[in-house]
Amino acid sequence: MPRDLPIGNQSVGSGSSLHVNFRTDYTMGEIYFPQPGRENQTAGRPWRVGVWADGEFRWLSDPSWTREMAYLEDTLVVRATLQSDELGLALECEDLVDYHRDVYLKGIQVRDLAGRPRDVRLFFHQNPFLGGREEQNTATYDPDLGAMVLWRGSRWVLATAWHAGRVGVDHYAAGLKEVMGLEGVWRACEGGRLPDLPVQHGSVDSAIEVDLSLAAGGLDDVWYLLAFGRNEAEVRGHRAKVAAVGPTRLRDRTERFWRRWVRSKRALFGGLSEEVVRLYRRSLLVMRTLTDGAGPVIAALDWDVASNIRENYSYCWMRDGALVANAWQRAGYEQPSTAFFAYCLRILEAGPPYFAHKYNADGTVASTWLPRVGPDGAPRLPIQEDETALVVWALWEHFATFREMTYELRELAYRLAFRAADWICEFRGPTGLPRPSYDLWEERWGVHLWTVAACHGALNAAARFAELYDEPERRERYLAVARDMQAASDAFWSADLGRHRRTLSADADGSNLAPTADGDVVDASLSAVWLFGMFPADDARVVRTMEAVRERLSVATPVGGVARYERDFYQTVEGAHDAGLPGNPWIICTLWLAMWEAARARTPDDLARAEAGLQWAARVALPSGVLAEQIHPHDASPVSVSPLTWSHSTFVVAVEDYLAARRRVSSPESRL
Repeated sequence: MPRDLPIGNQSVGSGSSLHVNFRTDYTMGEIYFPQPGRENQTAGRPWRVGVWADGEFRWLSDPSWTREMAYLEDTLVVRATLQSDELGLALECEDLVDYHRDVYLKGIQVRDLAGRPRDVRLFFHQNPFLGGREEQNTATYDPDLGAMVLWRGSRWVLATAWHAGRVGVDHYAAGLKEVMGLEGVWRACEGGRLPDLPVQHGSVDSAIEVDLSLAAGGLDDVWYLLAFGRNEAEVRGHRAKVAAVGPTRLRDRTERFWRRWVRSKRALFGGLSEEVVRLYRRSLLVMRTLTDGAGPVIAALDWDVASNIRENYSYCWMRDGALVANAWQRAGYEQPSTAFFAYCLRILEAGPPYFAHKYNADGTVASTWLPRVGPDGAPRLPIQEDETALVVWALWEHFATFREMTYELRELAYRLAFRAADWICEFRGPTGLPRPSYDLWEERWGVHLWTVAACHGALNAAARFAELYDEPERRERYLAVARDMQAASDAFWSADLGRHRRTLSADADGSNLAPTADGDVVDASLSAVWLFGMFPADDARVVRTMEAVRERLSVATPVGGVARYERDFYQTVEGAHDAGLPGNPWIICTLWLAMWEAARARTPDDLARAEAGLQWAARVALPSGVLAEQIHPHDASPVSVSPLTWSHSTFVVAVEDYLAARRRVSSPESRL
């Protein structure tokens, strides 16, 4: 189930942040605090909102409601309109996380459609798994606060409402869930009255009730408040702020903040369509909710993928992070890019001179499926070398964009870029190419063209830092290794195939390079041969390789797009291969092709091919503007996680590449 309306803030005064995901049925599916990806305080269980009127009850997730949900343009404020003919009610809702405090607010305006006085009751259900755990939670009602207070250790939540100018609730209940045959107090909500149960501990849930009296055709407003903190004082402070200024003011300032933030860097879009411009800005906002203020870039927070083996995408892959940082740079946002590199440095200095498969938001090493031993029993280093290389490449791109000579940048160059580049120089085989590691898709072991190109880009970046800091010996070493690596990459070229191979097999020390049938598969990652500067986009061999990507990986359905590689198996829809499709279309792979068209563009017609890729992404985005990892080849519905940070960052870079190409191609009179 896609999460097409994520909302959140960034690290506030206490260094924490709050992230909320909605399911398509408008239930709250995930709540991450104090960092996105670090702890899901719902464990994937829904937090519900329900309405009782004249003896009838409906959760807002009930299919009997007609429901429209969307962001307010260029904000992280959600607007939802619901109507129930069965209840004779219409609801106008707004959802937001305050940009400065760890406070979630839901505003509900209830309107009578039945034409008679109404007794209406709203129910707000909390289903905590604080710290990601079901045990040892507490829920208790505090009459002084007019709120339900929940906690487990250093995770605290305060749930209350604002109605008729005051903070408080009419009824409440704390109970047990999923133990001893008990479902939870959400069942009491369906009865239309909470029984004022004041406390429970263990595996708990809770609910609060607000009662309304509507005149015929009348309306009333309620705000629901969830305050998150590390202790009781923090959540009390959040409640006090809401009581002092009112929720409407918090809502207004949050809307203004995000609209000003997302419009602050780029105002001109070179004639691109409104759909593309909206998706560009939505991509920045989605990226911001998934880029923690402390640096980690979380791949995705869609909890539904965890259902099979209790695993998900809530991690920081350094590849994704480096490419997202590059998107921030291209869009002109320095702070989140800087924070990412500081996060990288903390990790690198605590361990070896290379990055592991992936990391948790707090910088600890995350789970992995990359084995440390091969089928022959020989040891393997369970890494993807491109993840280390791309951090170095992106760090130089950061300096090249912002040109700010700081002490922090110097430290990043010496302690991160030089250390990693020295390791890249050492981690090579006798051919000059990198030793085997896992590929960017985390599926195969070998020497990969993507990895070679990433390492070449990293070494050139490190050489530029060495020149900047007057280190001629370092510079010459890095450049020499980069030249050797570029020359040795000829091993990937196949005259018989008329294009590059994606992978070569090799012994553990990088010797005995050899082509394989699997390595000859056409793969969109062949785009790396030009993407990080190893060869020009218009190099004759690059052109032949990219034309093969277009020809062999284009998805021949009305949906279109570009697949990841031939006969891709991951999440591919049933029957796709039998129908002659290479796989599902991927957002990033389709955009790589558009970026290549922009990079080699010389005429307006060339630009039109690049623009077509941007329009395709805008067409297959969810109505909210969220981009999934993959797209169903027949109906364009999202496949796998949604939103995927990498998809959004690639769209931002693709737009910037298009605009740069347009400036290059256009006559001086028509330049931006």
